[in-house]
Amino acid sequence: MQNQDHAPVPLAEKIKSVAGLFGIRTNDEPEYMLKESEGNNEVREYFPHVLARIPLHGHDSKSVEHAFAELSDYIFGKNSLKKQMAMVLPVIQEKRGSQDYLCFILPPAFTAVSAPQPDNQNIEFETRSGEVVAAIEYSGVNTPEKIEEKKYELLKWLSEETAYEPCSEIRTAQYDPPMTIPFMRKNEIIITVKKINFSNNN
Repeated sequence: MQNQDHAPVPLAEKIKSVAGLFGIRTNDEPEYMLKESEGNNEVREYFPHVLARIPLHGHDSKSVEHAFAELSDYIFGKNSLKKQMAMVLPVIQEKRGSQDYLCFILPPAFTAVSAPQPDNQNIEFETRSGEVVAAIEYSGVNTPEKIEEKKYELLKWLSEETAYEPCSEIRTAQYDPPMTIPFMRKNEIIITVKKINFSNNN
């Protein structure tokens, strides 16, 4: 098997990963304005940010690990400027049409134009501007059964307790490395939402 040469992980990120074993998060997160909150459910309006994303070629853990390594290579120096960038949480897995993607959020200083170009041509950028989402937070191992359970809870809350309705597929967001103690992990189900237009019911 060919040995793939990955970009070295900066010392600061190694230190963060040690803290992450215990659910201590020191990475930046994208800024947003909180619009509604109840229990573990929130509606947020995110400020503009850029995603670096890469297609997943399968649904197994090895496919996700491979995609994660390729995105890590990009932010840790395998790019046109040979520049290391800070890792921003969460790591997002989403479906667009029939294709699944793994996504990293770029630091807020970068736009899709100013960000260094990836050496890996499979990595592409997407700008998200003023996106309103609903999210539910939960801990533990992110199994398919847990994802379905939390998806149901989030959609039920949106339907019964808010004036928002979903308008996208769900995406999963993970804030901790896989080796983090399960009950200390932070996961979220996120879905894009829009205000319900009650005037159409008149």
